[in-house]
Amino acid sequence: MPILRILIDGRTIKNNPSGLGIWNLQLVRHLVKYENIQLFLILTKNCDYDFSNDGLLSPFLKEKLILINSNHDYKFVSLDRFVFEQFQLPKIIQRLKIDLYHATDSFGIPINLPKKIKVMLTIHDLIPLTPYREYLNWQQFLIYRVSLFLSIKRANLITAISDKTKTDIKHYLQPKTNVVAVYDGVDEPTLYSEKIIDKAFVQLNQQYLLKKQQYLLYYGGFGPRRNTETLIKVLRQLIDQQIVSPDFKLVLSGRIKNAKTQALLILNGLKNLIKNLKLQDNVVIIDYLMPESKAALIKNSSLFVTLTLYEGFGLTPMEVIKYNKYALTTRTGIWHQFPSLNNIFIIEDPFSIPEISHKVSLIIQNSSNLKADYQKMVNFTKVFQWSSMAKNYFKLYGKIIKTI
Repeated sequence: MPILRILIDGRTIKNNPSGLGIWNLQLVRHLVKYENIQLFLILTKNCDYDFSNDGLLSPFLKEKLILINSNHDYKFVSLDRFVFEQFQLPKIIQRLKIDLYHATDSFGIPINLPKKIKVMLTIHDLIPLTPYREYLNWQQFLIYRVSLFLSIKRANLITAISDKTKTDIKHYLQPKTNVVAVYDGVDEPTLYSEKIIDKAFVQLNQQYLLKKQQYLLYYGGFGPRRNTETLIKVLRQLIDQQIVSPDFKLVLSGRIKNAKTQALLILNGLKNLIKNLKLQDNVVIIDYLMPESKAALIKNSSLFVTLTLYEGFGLTPMEVIKYNKYALTTRTGIWHQFPSLNNIFIIEDPFSIPEISHKVSLIIQNSSNLKADYQKMVNFTKVFQWSSMAKNYFKLYGKIIKTI
């Protein structure tokens, strides 16, 4: 069988990766295990991720995994990025003599690649095309649309990370190219020792006065679609109705340092809401969490709650469930496929304060119906494995290149 020469767009990989950066690393970590594949990973000019210290990748460096410096910085949407992808990236692709280019960042495919080079486009979400269009001004939105539609036109195959994203692609883009759903995986929790978890929580307690099992937890960011305002109002109702004690807390975590302007404006609005509802002593806002701190917050929380309005996949509730903790989530992203109706852990109306408060109350007071509903969530989460995702991509690579 001929060796498949695959170039993967890894420009979102950086030190302390998140989101798509983690996705790219997991894809490559599992693909390098296959025979008959040669991977090239294109990185930003100043990529600071230490591949030599990645135990799953370091054995394959220089043999099955070759790192390519793009000599270019990365931004989600910019004219500079568009020019690079249309004029410089094709030269890199042709120099490497690859069989297939995997564009993993939802857009950014050079339109003028030779037809003999196959192209796969993975779309994670279409947030800029939805009512929750965030973080893009009109100029960026125009560049995004042009690049996205050029990418759709050139791709030999489009993959979506959930059935919901697949539906959105067909609704918003109506591509002629075939669209296949390839589901993401979910990270297994890092097994920190109890000593490390306890130390991390002691530090959090000293800074934020947190008590074990006496707070709701949310992490994920402060964009418009995150709907964190409703969660703050839910806390006010829980306290007013004496469902929780007056000192019960809500912990909100998301990137604050180097956050985009729109996110900071929303954060300021949240702080005003907290003040108006007299919850200054109850709501804790924390910047990006280091892994051990996130683990400590999850393990010691009463409940994780996300009221997000739109997700491509919906990973965070699954991460929490992997820690054997309860998670309350909306039916977005992959959770559209969750088969259970009237499950206590699924919010049907993300703006309904009575519904959310009622379900939070039942969960933290240990309703007798919890076990069956929670087990359905656990079983659903087990399906999503990084190894299965990589296996599906490997098969699709071969199918497109027509060597398998």
